[in-house]
Amino acid sequence: MSASQRSRDQNGSDRRNIDAFDATVAMVAEAPGSARLLLAPNVVHLAPEAAVFTAMKEGWARQQQARFLKASTIEPRLRLINRFEVFTGLYPWQWTPADGEAFITHLRSGANPIRMSRRGRTR
Repeated sequence: MSASQRSRDQNGSDRRNIDAFDATVAMVAEAPGSARLLLAPNVVHLAPEAAVFTAMKEGWARQQQARFLKASTIEPRLRLINRFEVFTGLYPWQWTPADGEAFITHLRSGANPIRMSRRGRTR
């Protein structure tokens, strides 16, 4: 096999890999609960980050409903995410592990600190 044939075979193989990647990305982007499915097409948002975050939360709530979780489970989770956003002043794609640690520290301090569960511990 000549060098040019190997190159063509390699390029063909690379193209198949790229096509498979594109198909995977398309499937993920169109997954039920995807923020993209909840955003109106051809609409320019004045605050696109806020619109995407709202769509992400709505999609996440729908995914949980599809798993037959009750509103009494879903709503506190959404409230916690909203509290975390307010605490950091950032959107999820900007969050870091340090933000999570600072949030937990914040919740565990102050006048009414959260109590950590001790379930499963034996003395």
